[in-house]
Amino acid sequence: MPGAATSGYAPHLSAGCDRGGAVGASLEQLKRKQQALEPGSRITDTTVSGKPAFKATYESTKKSGPISGLTVRVSLSADRFCFVDIEARQGAMPPEADQIASSFALA
Repeated sequence: MPGAATSGYAPHLSAGCDRGGAVGASLEQLKRKQQALEPGSRITDTTVSGKPAFKATYESTKKSGPISGLTVRVSLSADRFCFVDIEARQGAMPPEADQIASSFALA
């Protein structure tokens, strides 16, 4: 993913696993949390390493300005999930973003 930016918001990728906290980490709870954090998210069901997951795309405004985002979330248990998040300046999502999201796998 190109990382050079002279101004605005450079493409950003983060991935990892986390606890669901008070909200929980079931797939339905993660979907509700996504809609609450980014209203208007377009959520589609998918799989990650054979496990049910979802992909969400959204537009939002951050401190740095308007962004486009893509996230994939997979529930591992009632209180643990893994994710990949990609954000870029609105209208500048790198073409590799979908390929990166599709390659997300659990080790």
